[in-house]
Amino acid sequence: MIKRALVSVVLPIVVAFGLCYIQSPRAGAYLRYHLGLYDLKKEEKLLRKTIKQFNIDYATVFNTGGTTYVLDEYPAANLVKRRTYQEANIWAAQGLVLVYDRDKTIIEGIRFYGPFRAVVVAKELWFINFQDIKTRKYLSPLKADRIRVRYLMKKVPGKGWIVQDYEVYSDKEKVNTEVDKQW
Repeated sequence: MIKRALVSVVLPIVVAFGLCYIQSPRAGAYLRYHLGLYDLKKEEKLLRKTIKQFNIDYATVFNTGGTTYVLDEYPAANLVKRRTYQEANIWAAQGLVLVYDRDKTIIEGIRFYGPFRAVVVAKELWFINFQDIKTRKYLSPLKADRIRVRYLMKKVPGKGWIVQDYEVYSDKEKVNTEVDKQW
């Protein structure tokens, strides 16, 4: 009797989860996330690595006047890539390179909004100056730029974490990992 009752309760649940998984292979990740079985420490490490690579590639695009050799590896959504390349190409068309040199990145917070979305807030120090695109002669003094950045992250199957968008703030502004529920 108890066995029959248990089967009548458990079997439909197992079948429902099985059908969900067939319909969406990502369902398993959502289930693990909501059951607390998702490896958040591993994902945090991957997010930190992605932010580091994003900043390296971002600087490379600007420092080279818009080279496309990092395009495939650049861990960013297409609109972020487009925005970066458009700005670098505007400077290059004027014979300028806006050189970014990242000195330091301190991750201040990471918040997950499910297994495929996260927000990372970082405090960053960049040194920036304009250079002639051909001679690389300094055309402006080196400027320290202290900022806070809120990165809206998305995990893409087969690619891993990418920067879906980012917001830049003054280093004096308080920035948190809260985002609009629509995101």
